[in-house]
Formats: sequence, C-alpha cells, structure tokens
Amino acid sequence: MKKLYLLFLFIIFISLTANSVILLLDDYKYNNYSTNSRSPYYELIDVIKAPGDVIDQFHYPQGLALDMDNNLYIADSKNSRIWKFKDDTFESVVFTDVLLPVDLEYSATSGTLFVTDEESHSIIEFYTDGKIEKTIGGTLGYRGSNLSYPSGICLKGNFLFLTDRLADNVKKIDTLNKFSTILDESGKESGQLNEPADIWINSKGWIYITNYGNDRVEIFNPDLYYAGKIGERGINLSQFRGPYGITGDIFDNIFVCDSHNGRVQRFSEDGIASATIGEGILKNPKFCVVNNEGILYVSDVFENKIYVFSPKMFEIGRKYYMDKDFKKAIKFLEYAIKIDKNNLNAYYYLAYSFFELESFKDVIRVQKSLKELSPGSRAYELTNILVKQINKWEDLD
Repeated sequence: MKKLYLLFLFIIFISLTANSVILLLDDYKYNNYSTNSRSPYYELIDVIKAPGDVIDQFHYPQGLALDMDNNLYIADSKNSRIWKFKDDTFESVVFTDVLLPVDLEYSATSGTLFVTDEESHSIIEFYTDGKIEKTIGGTLGYRGSNLSYPSGICLKGNFLFLTDRLADNVKKIDTLNKFSTILDESGKESGQLNEPADIWINSKGWIYITNYGNDRVEIFNPDLYYAGKIGERGINLSQFRGPYGITGDIFDNIFVCDSHNGRVQRFSEDGIASATIGEGILKNPKFCVVNNEGILYVSDVFENKIYVFSPKMFEIGRKYYMDKDFKKAIKFLEYAIKIDKNNLNAYYYLAYSFFELESFKDVIRVQKSLKELSPGSRAYELTNILVKQINKWEDLD
C-alpha cells in the first residue's frame, strides 16, 4: 500500500515541479553576490579591507585564526600587529610585540594565540589582552630549537606543529617547549620538502603540507610515513603555482591557497578536487581559515584585503537530493537553514529528503517550522501533502 502511495506522490511531484526536474519556489528570495569565481558552490559575501599602514588598515595580511566565538584574528605582517575582528568588523589591535607575524593558531584549551614571527625566528604565545605567555625559539638556525623562517603552524592535541620554510623541515613542539624535527628530507622528489609553507592535520591525524617550492601538497600518515601527494605545477584543476596556506573544515575537506594562480582550491579528504574558489577575485591568496558553518576567510597580500566566501549549502544539498544521496542532502540543507532561516526551498527539499528515508517525525517537524515561517507558501503546501500522507498511513496502521 505504501508503495502505491509513493508512486502517487511522485506523479504529483512531477506535475508540480518546474521543468519536471527541479522545483524553484517563486516566493523564495535568495541573495546572490556578484562573483567571477568558477565554483558553483561558493559566493563572495564580504571583503575586509583596506591597504595602508594606519589604524583599521592592512599592509600584507597573512595568517588567520578563529576563536570559539568566531572572532577573526589577522596577522598584519608589515604593520607588525595582530587584529581582532568581530562579525567582520574591526574591534581592536590585540598584539604588537611582534616583528613580522606570519601565521596564527588559536588554542581553545588555553584561550591563547600562537603567532610565527619570521624576523625574530620565534613563535610567541599570547593572550588577547596582549600579555605574552611564552616565546619559543628566537635563534636563527636550522636544527634543534633554532628556527630559520617559521611559517605555518597547526595545533593538534598538546603539540604544536611548525613548518620552517628555509630549513625545509617540520618541527613538533611539546608543552615543555621541547623541539623534535619530524620531517626533514629536503629535495624535489615525492615526500621531500622544498620551502614548506604551511601544515594542517585532519581529524584522523593525517598530515598535509603545502610544498611551496615543489608546487604540491605532501601527505603523511599519522606514523609520519609518506602517503602521497596532491597536485603538480600548472594552472588547471588540481595543479598549483606556489601553494601556500592550507586548512580544513569539520568534514576534513582541504582548502589550499594556490597563491600564484589567484585562487583557493578545495579537495575532499582523499585529495579529489571539488571546487575552485575566488578565481577572478583573488590576486595572491596567502592563508585561509574555515569556521564551523563553512565560511571561508582568505588573506590576499597583493590586495591587502581579507575575502570572505560562503558555501552555497542549499545548492550542494539540492544536488545531493537530485543524486538521491539523501543523508548528505540533509546535512547540507540543515546548514543552509542555519545560515538563512528564510530559505523556503531548503525546508522543502529537507522535508522530502526525510520522507525518502522514512524519517516521518522529521518531516512533520520541518512542516511545523514552515507553518510558523510561511504558512501561505508553496513550500508549506507541498510539504503538507507529505504530512497528510503520513497521517493516512498511521490511520491505516
């Protein structure tokens, strides 16, 4: 009996769907930002600027970090200071006891920030009130606790991981400031380092290093064995010219600043390219960071600006729905609603995704939300068909 009802609903769905494929609700208004990016799933939503060396301006912004409240910290390298922005609006200069700040990392455990300082060959841990907790390194060199040009940093557990760009190595630092060089084979062959710029470690402990001089990303497993690479020199998808900053999101997707190609490339956990972001907008992206909602911040050292891109969660969720991958569709559609609670299309596809998985309580929950939000909308009317059918099934049972 349920199968016959499902067939009946499918026929209704086709008759009500524009072009018999995708329903585009007339009463849904979505803000599309003008962008030349080739990515169909990211849009430019904000620009934090401007060039200069006076208050509220940048001069060669590089490293970026986010705290637990999504406040953004920016390493303003050639102005020798660290900025704090709240809701993408300048709040304060939080630190100035630094010569040439490069990368930033926030510690949720201690509430402190770590900054690499290329000119003083050190790493400085400080609080957001400007108080210094400790300084690590400080002596020019290539081995032990000496640093040449400390660049990218990544905090994982109780350890700080650091790329020393001119030393062609990666160091690991414990809570007692003890250094150990974990990767130090210099060269151009696979797994060898040539000006490693930045490092990111995913949730499973896999290590990704942007190998700036070799135009690729090196991958090492948690036991530090070489596991492969992403990319080669070039201008096409999955190719780089000067890969620099690297970061990841909560799904372990990888974002790489492809600096001389003027874009950010996104890869899946297994290294498959899935998007290019900012082409035609970015000039020389240096570092990037992603918040838990998928918002991507990118520093551009040529433009002296921070560009903010948002994933089009609804577009991604709808694509998964049309591909009948309903579990993934639900994940992205719920994010879309979190970003824009008035996205009626997202509620509609979310309800139908739950229906396809026979999660009927969730269908009813979505329908109730639509009733509160827009009871006269087509989204509510069409979702209400599902609820009525669910009620009939319950009566039959």
